[in-house]
Amino acid sequence: MQKRLYQGGIVVLGIAILFLFANCSGGPDLVVPGKVTGGGWVEAPNGKANFGFNASSCDGPENITGRFNFHDKTASLFPNGGVKMNGAVIDAMQCAEQAGCEDPVAPGQICPMDAYSITVGYRSTNPKYPGTGIAGACVVDYGEGKNGTGVLLGLGVQSGPFLGYSISGTIKGNIQAHLCPAP
Repeated sequence: MQKRLYQGGIVVLGIAILFLFANCSGGPDLVVPGKVTGGGWVEAPNGKANFGFNASSCDGPENITGRFNFHDKTASLFPNGGVKMNGAVIDAMQCAEQAGCEDPVAPGQICPMDAYSITVGYRSTNPKYPGTGIAGACVVDYGEGKNGTGVLLGLGVQSGPFLGYSISGTIKGNIQAHLCPAP
């Protein structure tokens, strides 16, 4: 109940995060429930941005679970500690349509087939930029297993203290897709 209230508050804040936009262009039946995990770092303009996440929609769209953590201490738009946030995953899906899904990072753009779209309601953990907001990411698992790599096609902040921040690149770490258990 507390988790649901927290997520609901974030949604009211605009935290329908980056994936209020992430409905596949053909409708919900073109989205595959899934689970995706990842962590590592991506090259940032002035250094490295570290992240970790787990997201699952295996129990249906009304029971999205997961956490997200991100830190780019060299983000030039946010001096004094940079972009530092964590929060609950509020939407997660794998696009199963050939044409792709709408990208949560850049509404109107496409997150390709088999990519995962993740929306999070975040809380800033940088005391210089307090508040909450919504962010989204589009990630790809190359299917190499736990020692593989992946691509952060984009992470963008849609609202809150880090509004306007975005990053993308090859991940030094891993993105791994997992099958949902059979019902």
